[in-house]
Amino acid sequence: SKTTGLADPNAVPEMSFEDKRKLSVNLGQVPAEKLGRVVQIINEGPSKIDNSEEEIELDIDKLDNQTLWRLDKYVQSCLRSSKKDSHQQKIQRMQQQQQETARKLEDVNATLASRSAGAERGGAGAASTDFSPVSSKRQAGQSVEEDKGSDSSDSESEESAEGVGSDGDMKSK
Repeated sequence: SKTTGLADPNAVPEMSFEDKRKLSVNLGQVPAEKLGRVVQIINEGPSKIDNSEEEIELDIDKLDNQTLWRLDKYVQSCLRSSKKDSHQQKIQRMQQQQQETARKLEDVNATLASRSAGAERGGAGAASTDFSPVSSKRQAGQSVEEDKGSDSSDSESEESAEGVGSDGDMKSK
């Protein structure tokens, strides 16, 4: 006589076609170093695998339900642990991206500070030279006198630039 799963503690639910399909797909994702345990689980059941070959062919339909569910449990644990590893890797990549973004933000803020100081010095004409090496040298702390030889702006903006340089605004950054 047949017994239900409740009456027989040794009864194992039958694995559905869909569950077998998922198990088959997930087996393909198990890291190579953990496949030995897959063979061991199968060989502990009524079916045996000859693992003397380099590649093993597995017919899931020939495995008993108990072995299938044990395999499924093991495969799920393997995939969970590999997801944890990849999660740690994602966190590290995100932290690196965050640091890079912070550096870029500092560069943008420095450029904006340079632009606003240039606009205060000489209006629209000064804004057009904000990206010249001259303004970046000034920001790095060199004196305006060193820059005069390479600066192509007119003498009026040089005089106003000297005034800005002497009050320490640009040199303090």
